[in-house]
Amino acid sequence: MDQGKLREALFQAFLRMIPIVPANEFKAVIDAIRKTESDIDKDVESAIDAIRKSSELVTALERKLTERSTLLEKLKEEHKRLSELTNITREQTAALSEVLRETIGTATRKERAVSLGINLFAGFVVSLVVFLLGAEFGPFLKKCLGILF
Repeated sequence: MDQGKLREALFQAFLRMIPIVPANEFKAVIDAIRKTESDIDKDVESAIDAIRKSSELVTALERKLTERSTLLEKLKEEHKRLSELTNITREQTAALSEVLRETIGTATRKERAVSLGINLFAGFVVSLVVFLLGAEFGPFLKKCLGILF
């Protein structure tokens, strides 16, 4: 027999020996008190676990909120910088556009002239090389091709 059951049986036998105390009712009250204590202990443990979990959740939420607020501050700074850039006046825009046109226009004319010179020189050199190769190897190629055709 289990020791717990043996104790219960001995306790119930002891209570029956006392003539004034009703054994079954008294044992039921003691069992109810024990059960209530164990239920309260379980409820307390559940409450402690719930508090621990909620504390971890609050910590995680706090961390996420801190990260998001940092990102928000960065976005505010970027927005401020961009809004300052968009505040360029019409006169400033026109002046900047004129300077860019002059710079690009001058560079384009010079660049076109240089490109034309390079292309004319390269075309002349290639034509000269092809002409000289044709004059030198023309009779030989005519013989070789004449045999084939």
